[in-house]
Amino acid sequence: MHCLLVQGLLVLVSAMHCTLGAPHPTKPQDTSLPARGVSNDKNVIAQMFEWTWDSVAAECKDFIGPAGYGFVQVSPASEHVDGPQWFTDYQPVSYQITSKRGNRDQFAAMVAACHSAHSVGVKVLADTLFNHMSASESGIGVGGTSFTHYDYPGLYNVNNFHHCGIRPGGDVSDYGNRADVQTCELVNLVGIDARSAQNDASDLDGHRIRTEPPCRLCQRSFVSRS
Repeated sequence: MHCLLVQGLLVLVSAMHCTLGAPHPTKPQDTSLPARGVSNDKNVIAQMFEWTWDSVAAECKDFIGPAGYGFVQVSPASEHVDGPQWFTDYQPVSYQITSKRGNRDQFAAMVAACHSAHSVGVKVLADTLFNHMSASESGIGVGGTSFTHYDYPGLYNVNNFHHCGIRPGGDVSDYGNRADVQTCELVNLVGIDARSAQNDASDLDGHRIRTEPPCRLCQRSFVSRS
């Protein structure tokens, strides 16, 4: 009986192994992406920082427009300090539309291409910088503009910037000190005083700039075609 029981168990286990281990026929895996209909809301933004204007224009036509995106957000277009790093785009030296992403004509062509992409177009959101200038002590911008830390010819001079007066150099050093943080320069970026007459309703490279009442932590500007 003992031998018969053991043999019976062996047969049962063998049968289970064959059943569980046998491959089951399966359908081929579908690796294709489902077709996406274009949304009528078009409230999705494609963020394309550091792309050139020509590349953004091509992407609007080839993918962003047909895929139903409503907006594309791009890097700042104004002239900035020289350098390959991303943060140089955020250190303006003038308001010319000339950057390492392209020139004014390329920017205009990119906007036109995105607006005409697909049936209803893609709007362009341009990052803008109207509350500070560069962190460099002096230099020449990517468009050829010469400048010093507190002097941007035709735009701003030493009287148009905030000066914290807490220490020489004026950089933030104590982030636990409210006055230090609110009035001094972050990593040497020179902050524009919004109360400056030159910073109100100025025509800059074909755009009209309007600045809200001063608030050193919440300065905002608006740009519209003139």
